[in-house]
Formats: sequence, C-alpha cells, structure tokens
Amino acid sequence: TSVVLERRTGLFPQPRELVRTPGARESDGFDYVQSAMTVAGPTVSVDLFPGRTDLMVEQMVRSLPNVRTWNLRGATRVTEISIGVLASIGRQVEVLNLAECPLIADRTFISLAACFTSLKHLDLSGCHRLIGSCLPALARASRGLTSLRLAGCSELDDTLVSKAIDMCAATLTRVDFSDCHRLQMGTATALARCVHLKHL
Repeated sequence: TSVVLERRTGLFPQPRELVRTPGARESDGFDYVQSAMTVAGPTVSVDLFPGRTDLMVEQMVRSLPNVRTWNLRGATRVTEISIGVLASIGRQVEVLNLAECPLIADRTFISLAACFTSLKHLDLSGCHRLIGSCLPALARASRGLTSLRLAGCSELDDTLVSKAIDMCAATLTRVDFSDCHRLQMGTATALARCVHLKHL
C-alpha cells in the first residue's frame, strides 16, 4: 500500500480511476481526498494545499494506518507535527521521503526515532537544517535500513553520519551523499564496511 502526497500547482490529477465528487472544489481539502481514496483504492495521490499539510497528514494516517510508503517530498509546510503523527504508525512505515521539506530538523526525529522500527528507505535530501544527530537513533531503531539519501544536506556532521552508517552497514545497498561537503574520511571508512552497497 502506498500513499503519495504531492504538492502541485494545478488541479488535482484525474487519471481514469479518479473521479471528482460532484460539487467538490480544490479548497475542499480532505473531503476531496477522501472521495479519491474511496475510488482509487490502496494507491492515493493527494494535493497538499498550502497551509494544510499537517492536518492532511493526520487525517490520512487516521484513515490509512497500515500504509507502508509515505512520500511527502517538497511539502514545504510539513512540521514536526506530521512526524509525530507518522510515528504513531511507525512500526508500519517502510519508506519515508521527506526530501525538500525545509522545516524538518534533527530534533523532529530524535525523540521519535525508536518508533520507526521497520524503516528501510529514508530520504531527507535537501533538508538543510539537518546536522545528522537524528541519524544514529533512526539507524539503531530500524536495523534494516537499505537506502539512505541525504543529498544536499550541507551541514551534516561526519562523525554522526559515520556512526549511523556503521549501525546499518550490513543492510545498506544505496546511499546518496552528493553535495554533503562536510563529510570526510569517517563517512568514507564507514561506507567501506557496507558489504552490500551497490549505489553510491
């Protein structure tokens, strides 16, 4: 089951299986989303209307507590509130994409990392506030992380990242640290211990 939360400038996409409820407007928010979920089944595409992202994530989690894939890429108004809501179903979450979410910071995850025990794919690319203090806690909780994307996180601390990599060295197959200018030999040495790494 996959939920994709996308922010677009146009109207809600209408592929063949999605039908707008009569009288529904873009401003109707979740009512529109709910009707789309009913028609489309387990795969949902949702517009994130400005200023309403945390509320929409909360409503989606309540309606679909067993969803394993959450893509909030580019949701510029998602805050720690949404992460807290997702943590409530953290044992179900296997894929979490928060790339280009500028309000996400380490403190958002540190107290909630232990909830994400099934996490396999994590994308925090472009989250410029991150220094990486949340990464060891997330790696420790999941122990099965296979993909870690941190591209463009220019403030990442080499020691923190290398510590996180060591915790999931047996499972990592893909990493992206492009434009992470502060990462040095510590990270490189830790990556050398990732025996299944295929994409760097």
